[in-house]
Amino acid sequence: MTTALLMILATLPPVAHAWFVQRHRGLFNVDAIFVWFQWTMAVGAVLVVDLDEPLAARFLVLSILPLAIYCLTSFVLFWRSTRTDGERETHPRGGRVLPMTGVEMRWAWGIFLVSAVITIAYFVAVGYNVFLLGIRGLFTGETFDYTTLRLESYAPSRYLFPGYVNQFRNVLLPATALALAWNAYRDRHRLRHVLAAFFGAASLVSLMGTGQRGAFVLFLLVTIVFLRWAIALRFGRPLLIGALVAVPALFFATLLLGRSQADIEEGGSRFGAVATIGQELLERFFIVNQRSGYDAVIFIQDRSTVWGQEWLQGIAGLTPWSSGSPLAKQVFEHLYGSDRGTSPITLWGSVYYNFWWWGVVLVPILLALATAWLVRRIERTPSTSALESVGMAGVTIVLGTWVAGAPDQMVNNGLVAFAVLWWVGARLRVGESPLAVLSTIRRGWRRS
Repeated sequence: MTTALLMILATLPPVAHAWFVQRHRGLFNVDAIFVWFQWTMAVGAVLVVDLDEPLAARFLVLSILPLAIYCLTSFVLFWRSTRTDGERETHPRGGRVLPMTGVEMRWAWGIFLVSAVITIAYFVAVGYNVFLLGIRGLFTGETFDYTTLRLESYAPSRYLFPGYVNQFRNVLLPATALALAWNAYRDRHRLRHVLAAFFGAASLVSLMGTGQRGAFVLFLLVTIVFLRWAIALRFGRPLLIGALVAVPALFFATLLLGRSQADIEEGGSRFGAVATIGQELLERFFIVNQRSGYDAVIFIQDRSTVWGQEWLQGIAGLTPWSSGSPLAKQVFEHLYGSDRGTSPITLWGSVYYNFWWWGVVLVPILLALATAWLVRRIERTPSTSALESVGMAGVTIVLGTWVAGAPDQMVNNGLVAFAVLWWVGARLRVGESPLAVLSTIRRGWRRS
């Protein structure tokens, strides 16, 4: 079977999904985003495997078959909903984000300030902020071992709860900053440009403070979806705004963190880093995760199906009392002889390892049901607060970009934190205090 034919097999399901579903519902929803991110995984799988290797066929089936099942299920669900509701066009949401009221502003500022204090305390405890070190080195000429610093940010000599801090540093701080900045422009505040610059700088230092750009790219996607919903921009405008913000920031971070130093020295100018950024992004989307996933499938070939135990280990790892699933570290150590890194398995490889082929068939159907419910829930909300909308956008992106690892990976990327923002914003929009709801739950717990 040729590579071209495999590419066609990997591309047909998302193209059919785009024709039957996305042209009615649009691209800015979890269903469409999930399909196209899974397409990058399927196409990348074709690119990284050697068809003569014994496990190539299994890895390709694990990459393409679940995508086809998901797309088919999504189409059936959409067709049934249009017949039931009598609607062919679902009119994707846009321009329905309400300006924040006084109480919503206080909540947003409160969450932002608490997140800022936790973030600052974390970097003080670690002893440095990689992004700020890079800026200092830009002016002083100092150089640092950024690879070691990035690793030590998460694995210092003492445990500083980085997974919990990341929920404030990578999610709550930039999310509330985005809502507050949008509200300042929505109300035409006289200091809106100053506030936007402050929120942008704080978010950039927070997101890139450990020297890893994944969280920045993830939140950039959240921002694009939020703008599409909040301002009802046409398709290209949110992408243009995102590019205008992302390209300079990624270019700047690449120069600061030394990732393109060889290209700069070789090319004699800093423009060599631009090509490196583009190459890195393409490799991240089409090569890196797929290569890691293929290596993981080879690693587990002689292991028995664990029937969900590895997923349970990952979920247990969300607590301070468990180290979680060791699989990604084991694969990395097997490949490179060091445990200073991870090689995560792909989503469908993880499903196969935990639930065998039954899971490969059933989990895409369950995910299609979940995303269909989420899309309809969002589209049927007539208007939202800024906090609610940024929470919705975050849940949409985290779930839509789930391409590797077990479900705990989504929690680490902020799924629960974004869901909390969604819930808080929804309560405030209808005039309920989230604290009152928590008090009611606490009183009920005491009675029990």
